[in-house]
Amino acid sequence: MDELKDLINIAFSDRIKKIELLNGEDINRKSLPYRLADGIHKGKFGSDAEAAKALLDKTPSDSAYKMLKKRLKDKLYTTLLFMQSKNSDPNSYHHQAYECYKLLAVAKMLMSIGINKSGARILNKVIQRSQPIELYELIEQAAILLRRETIQGGDYVRFQEYNALFKEANKKVAAEAKAEQMHYDIVLNFSHSLVPEKELIEKLNKYKSKFEKLKEKYNTFNVSYYYFQFIVVYYQLMKEYGKSLEVSIQFEKFIVDSGVFYNSVRQSNALMVILDASLLAKNYQAGRDSAQKALEFQHKGSFNWYKTQEYYFLLCLNTANLESAVISFKEVNEDPGFAKLHDNQKELWRVYGGYLWFLLLYSNKASLYPDLFGKGHSFRMSSLINDIPHYSKDTKGIKVAVLILQLLFFLLEEEFVEITSRMEALRLYLYRYLSVEEAYRSHYFIKMLMVMDRYNFDPEKSHKMAARYLWKLLEANLQYTPTQTQIEIVPYEDLWTIILKILNRKKNI
Repeated sequence: MDELKDLINIAFSDRIKKIELLNGEDINRKSLPYRLADGIHKGKFGSDAEAAKALLDKTPSDSAYKMLKKRLKDKLYTTLLFMQSKNSDPNSYHHQAYECYKLLAVAKMLMSIGINKSGARILNKVIQRSQPIELYELIEQAAILLRRETIQGGDYVRFQEYNALFKEANKKVAAEAKAEQMHYDIVLNFSHSLVPEKELIEKLNKYKSKFEKLKEKYNTFNVSYYYFQFIVVYYQLMKEYGKSLEVSIQFEKFIVDSGVFYNSVRQSNALMVILDASLLAKNYQAGRDSAQKALEFQHKGSFNWYKTQEYYFLLCLNTANLESAVISFKEVNEDPGFAKLHDNQKELWRVYGGYLWFLLLYSNKASLYPDLFGKGHSFRMSSLINDIPHYSKDTKGIKVAVLILQLLFFLLEEEFVEITSRMEALRLYLYRYLSVEEAYRSHYFIKMLMVMDRYNFDPEKSHKMAARYLWKLLEANLQYTPTQTQIEIVPYEDLWTIILKILNRKKNI
């Protein structure tokens, strides 16, 4: 009853003015803050200039408009404090976490105005509710305040209890922060190292050892969550793609079995990790199954939907499942949201279409041509180049993929003179833009193409003389992710195998 009395006395205090929630039923809908919020929400105002002109007949720099924006933000901050989902599951992690954060805020406010006893009771509730969902940073904060309260009251026994609680929570917070930092280190730093040299491997193994010890000592959900993501990337950098896929599948199972920590977003992200690992391991079955599961969680046309389709398309392309690749390509290009994608994404899909067309020609899949671009239409290299406005600006990413694709079509059509006429320009381009440091695999693959031209497209000589460059290329980590520094729609070693087969076909005719 004491806690209720304290809370009621504050709630009914004359010092507290009535709270006007922006989405409340009693809100003044004619007020300027509400009209500004409503206009932005309904798309009437797309800029500060439009809002300032419509509401105040002023410019955005005018002090009256700036004050209006400040008043609206203050009301929004207050409204968000009372945020509660209409369909919120009281047993869900997010609902329980929100309640814990709310209780902590209430306890801190009570103690800031001297109502320490009720504040302390609420802090104990914070600890009790935070423990099952591993909110150690909240346990840490609550224990600090309770430790301070007990020492002021001379209760040394309770001080020791809260002090021990604080120390344990503090260690787990630090462990989770360390796990997060090591995960980001390997993703942001190590994954940019193109060749796994001795020094890099030593660093990776040290990180792996540290992570395993950390997980053994503090096996919290967050430590395990970052560990799985770390170890997937670790095996990819070590070129153990099968193990990477195995761990990524374990990662999804960990999410599914995580109880209160489970949500569909986490499972969807885990399935994306499996798709990435499946692509590198060239495991079509695992990738297809994961893509189908992932799409169940994703809204068609969303960012993750397009990303899943991209992974699945590349997987189909690189496991000779060209029929499925055509279906995926069409589904993406016919989606109403495709036109709204960023230009870079649309350009990338056009290049994907070019590689798919080439592989259809190479594989004699003529029956699939109409399904890809429509009846009576065919792929034109000049059209691809004209359709990509950023093509001329990009020196290492899409442009390299397009240059290589152009040579592949010439090769398929036996236009050897066209290839030779471009080799000098390609050589200059190689040394100007594709250095070993910035584009390791592209650098050596272009050298392999130059060897092919130097030996007059002879398959045996090309194979023999380009072998040293192939070994160099194979030393580097394969990356499908389209970036400015490297993009491989089909791995270069696989393209080289296709090139040699084409050359052998021509020789044997």
